[in-house]
Order: sequence, then structure tokens, then C-alpha cells
Amino acid sequence: MTIWARGRFGSAMLALTLALVTGPVIAQAQQKVLRVVPQGEVKVFDPHQSQVNLTSMHVALVYDTLFSWDAEMGARPQMVEHWTVSDDKLLYTFSLRPGLKFSDGSSVTTRDVIATLKRLFLRDSQIQSLAQRVATLESIDDRTFTLGLKEPFRFVEFLLGGTNGIAGAIMREKEAMTAPYTPITEIIGSGPFRFVKSEYLPGAKLVYEKNPFYVARSEPASGFSGGKLAKVDRVEFIIIPDATVAIAALRNGEVDFIDSPSLDVAPTVANDPNIVVREVWPIETYAVLRPNSIQPPFQRRKGPSGASPHVGPAGVHDRSLWRSEVLARVLRLLGVRQPQRHRGRLGGFPPSEPRKGPPAHDRIGLQG
Repeated sequence: MTIWARGRFGSAMLALTLALVTGPVIAQAQQKVLRVVPQGEVKVFDPHQSQVNLTSMHVALVYDTLFSWDAEMGARPQMVEHWTVSDDKLLYTFSLRPGLKFSDGSSVTTRDVIATLKRLFLRDSQIQSLAQRVATLESIDDRTFTLGLKEPFRFVEFLLGGTNGIAGAIMREKEAMTAPYTPITEIIGSGPFRFVKSEYLPGAKLVYEKNPFYVARSEPASGFSGGKLAKVDRVEFIIIPDATVAIAALRNGEVDFIDSPSLDVAPTVANDPNIVVREVWPIETYAVLRPNSIQPPFQRRKGPSGASPHVGPAGVHDRSLWRSEVLARVLRLLGVRQPQRHRGRLGGFPPSEPRKGPPAHDRIGLQG
């Protein structure tokens, strides 16, 4: 969920992890600076060190990837212009888009790509499922490289875009030669913005300026993929830990946008005609609730040994908890099933069968 001031933005929604860059046009023509209150402070700047939301937002502004995930979580080419796969599914040949440059003006070449991939392959357990099948990784020229496999693997393009553990951000060869578990010291990417290190104030502000060398794809934005059109000259992350202070700053025009606002304060502005409260990316997710099994009433297990009680929205009887649509959605997610439209996209899971017998909250004595 995000909150922004209606008077300073249009009615279109902002993409959560990409801040401004891949969403619809929300800044008015005269707007040049977007002042964002993020959900916290970016602590990890190395795209291969973390994939927490804050790092993801930073990475999406500064870096680009070979492939990116669209709104349906399908892999689409991003830095790649075109690619081919051999008949035996063992040799992939990739060509980079022409004119790609890092924010320092240097050209992106396959030397940068290969050095980055070698670092990436050592950094995450999910992407190692691809790495262990790689037989060769070779540069043909500055724009073309090949990846050879020991055996066919259906998730090559998907994992080249990253995993839910790390981003597949391509960096300069210089930074990519840094040991995988050692954070990089220079933040230079080929994404739509550049990080302004000279204006970085830890605990207070992070600044990103438009990358003059970036050339966006022509396709419409979809999820993390498509044309990343920068509509402002600067994006400023204003660090305001106190939720009530952040809301006050929004009301006073000191900031334009709050990412993941506190559910305690969101209802206080829900009816403000000058403020928009909106979910930004309705992609399905899941939540995990782990009750404390040594505390009442969760220590009372009446089901078969080893069975875990399922507690969903039906088990919550205190209606004061349902203070907003967002919280209601979060609670519904406690019993979410894989959406039909995603089944089979990545191997999928079989449809879940309803649990037979009395509701879990009745079985364990949870009645509100």
C-alpha cells in the first residue's frame, strides 16, 4: 500500500518496487522532484547482497537486468535485444541492446555481463540451480555472448533476471570482480537513475538523479519489465521513521509519496480528498503465521499428531482488527491458495483441497 498527495500526482498508481520508473505517468509535466518516504532506510546497496524491498527499490532505480519479470511473473528481455536457443536446448546465444551505457558514460559490454553472472552464480542458492548446469559462458563480441548447458533447463531466462533472494543487476566489470560476499564500494549501474553519493545523508536522505545515458525499451511497462520511463529529474528518499510525522509531512506538502504506510495511520487519511491511498501492485503473495505453541490457546492441539492448525480470517472474531481494506486483504492472505492464472507458469502446484472437519479455530479453541 502507498499514499500520495492527490494535488501533486495524477490518478494512476505507482509501481511499488520500482518507485517511479516503470509505472504509468504520475508526475505532472512541471514536476521534477519526487520526494518519497520509503518503508525504511536502504542499508544494503550491493544488488547481489540482499533482496529486501528497500534494496530492491534502490536496485530498480540504479541498475538494469538481462531479463525482468512482468506482471504475470513471466521472464521478458530487458537488456537483451534478442536471443536464440539451439534445438537440443543446450546453447543459448544472447545479443545485448545497442547503445547500452552505465551512468558514468561507459558502454555496457559482454565483459561486464559475464563478470556479473559469474559473481551472481556464486551468491544465491536458487540461481545455483542454473549455475550447476552451466558448461560454458563465453563472449563472442561486445554485444553477443553464449551460455552452454550440460542439460536442458527451462528456467534460464527467468533466473537471469534474479531470484527472490537477489537481483540479477548487471554491474561494471570492475565492481563485478569484487568477491561475492564483499559489498561493492562504487554504485554505478545502467538503470534509469544514478545514485548521488555526494548527497547521501545516512539516516536522513538518499538522492537519485536521472541517468542521461539510459535508453528505455519501447514496450509498455509490465511488472519489473518493459519501458522504464523516468518522468522526474530526481527521486529523493526522505527517511522518516515515525509514521505520524510522515503523514504530517505529506499533509504539509513536505513529501509527495509514502511507501508502505503504517496501518495504524492509513485510516486517518483514507477520507482526505487531497490524499490517495492505494494498493500499487495487485500481485498475489502469501503470508505465514507461526503461533507460539507453548502459549494458550495454541498449545491445545486436538487434531492428529503432527497436524498444524489452520487459522484464517474466519478465526478472527474481533472485527476491530478489520480497520481497513488493506488489513482485510492481509488477513485473507493467511489462507491464500495459488491463483489459477499462475498455476503451471513455474511448474505450479496442484489445487489445494479444502480441509475436512470443523474449522481450525474450533478445533484448537480459538474463539476470539
